[in-house]
Amino acid sequence: MRVDVTVGIQIPWKTFVSLNVCQRLECLDVCIDHLTAERLGRMCGKGEWHALAALGLYCNRVKLGETGLSLYDLRILAEHCPSLTILDITLETLAKTADDIQVLRDAVTKDRLQSKTNLRTLHIAPLTSRPDDLSSEAAQKNTRDAVAVARYIYWLFPYINEVSFPTTCDWFGGIINMLKGFRSIRREENSTENTN
Repeated sequence: MRVDVTVGIQIPWKTFVSLNVCQRLECLDVCIDHLTAERLGRMCGKGEWHALAALGLYCNRVKLGETGLSLYDLRILAEHCPSLTILDITLETLAKTADDIQVLRDAVTKDRLQSKTNLRTLHIAPLTSRPDDLSSEAAQKNTRDAVAVARYIYWLFPYINEVSFPTTCDWFGGIINMLKGFRSIRREENSTENTN
């Protein structure tokens, strides 16, 4: 089953909720008014989207008093969408504060991920109502932050082949290059294991 709502047509969150009963949903491309991690968890946290292979999830804004999706929240999809190979998603933030960056570091070193996804392609976009937010956030980050973000993305999606961000700034480029390096190391390790 495929649901494709033309970009530019925004559906309310309450309408979006009805899609969690679509257990054979394979492709979803939709623009909704607002989304939180808790709501995303309700949509797919019990395996409702186990067949979903491609997800384009675009949000316009963050509702007053709520927090939109962050990079950390992609874990929900990594753990509950085993067929997902393409993800195009709007985030409010990557990891805004030093504490948020530490959460990413801690997840990689301390948590046990139940990742079941074979995600290959990840496109991250900003909220449509605030198109410069992610680029502005990146301008405030340092190399250590980029390492934490790259490690987290690779930890979530170890088979990732392509990642894109809203702009081509050096910080985003550094993350992409680190992910390429991680993939090279994995290929070398796999070829060494196969020859032994």
